[in-house]
Amino acid sequence: MDETKLKLKNQPKKNREKETKLNVYCRHLEGTLNLSDFSDLKELDYRNLLTNLTLTNDLTNLKHLDLSSNNFSAEQNLSFLVGATSLEYLYLGIYNRFTGSLDYLNEMEKLRELNISNTDINEVDINKLPKSLESIEYSIELRPSCKLTTIVPQLEKYGKYGRCKKCQQPNTSKNRCQPCVDEE
Repeated sequence: MDETKLKLKNQPKKNREKETKLNVYCRHLEGTLNLSDFSDLKELDYRNLLTNLTLTNDLTNLKHLDLSSNNFSAEQNLSFLVGATSLEYLYLGIYNRFTGSLDYLNEMEKLRELNISNTDINEVDINKLPKSLESIEYSIELRPSCKLTTIVPQLEKYGKYGRCKKCQQPNTSKNRCQPCVDEE
């Protein structure tokens, strides 16, 4: 058994409840991970070969979630993120096959960065995306036939760098739109 699995399994429940950061990056772990006892997580970086994840019911403390480079199936939508209202950074892309709508993110008023590259997410109402969003990465390079291709035109209209906080026009660079730059 991998040392990371042993550490998580053997960690007393009271310690799990106090853990705020969990980084399990490239440890070649596969399968399912149950983090339901980690109730105070603020950062979770889990880039392995995960196929299923169980998070705590209270996601309000979570600020950084990186699940890129896992292997979530096409049946997995983003409903597991409802309640993660403090998220600032959300990375779901690369090999995951998350599907469905980005509407599950509409309550994330602090979300700044989103990566959904190469996923099967195929629905978006750009008016429901968080106003705080500064950048969206949505490459289809590694999976040209992924379902994300159906919403790329809408995402391009939204703007790769999010919306200007002042006028809500698409930013032409990080945090800036051309009309507001011209006014200065």
